[in-house]
Amino acid sequence: LDILLGCDKDCTFNWMDVYEERCKAEDALIGVCDNLSLLPVPRSAETDYPEDAIKSFLDKHESEYDLIFIDAPAGIDNGVKRAAMGADRAIVVATPDTVSVRGAWTVARVLLQNGIKEARLVINRFDYRSVRRKKQFNIDDTIDQTAVQLLGVVPEESKIISASVTGKQLKKNSPAAKAFD
Repeated sequence: LDILLGCDKDCTFNWMDVYEERCKAEDALIGVCDNLSLLPVPRSAETDYPEDAIKSFLDKHESEYDLIFIDAPAGIDNGVKRAAMGADRAIVVATPDTVSVRGAWTVARVLLQNGIKEARLVINRFDYRSVRRKKQFNIDDTIDQTAVQLLGVVPEESKIISASVTGKQLKKNSPAAKAFD
């Protein structure tokens, strides 16, 4: 996420540094824009922290923020379960293809098993032309097959890939930026 937000070069500390008290939360936070700060994750996969580390961390710091988003790794692994332990609600992101939709359905089940009863779906990289050519599921089929209530749809846009590579933000009038707004 730090790469996509263009602040990866500002990452000195991460959430594990805060959790293990090597620094304070304010030392690790990166101001992204007005009212948005990022607490980066470690660059390497950390698997030796306790299962309840995220929940413990959030319990300690949640009163300082209006909202806290936890960006869990894609796929089904301990990262999703650990993120769910500290969350009240979830946003499941899926592209409208067979593999991603099946994965989103599985993630939704894992979230439910871990106490998350309020999950919403964001359909990412949606392309009407691909739906007409039967290369993607339509919106209704994606909702039905994930069994998650729709929050929003982000259209396919080639500029997203270049923005993620260059670290530049999308223009405000781009279809994807409008969907985020």
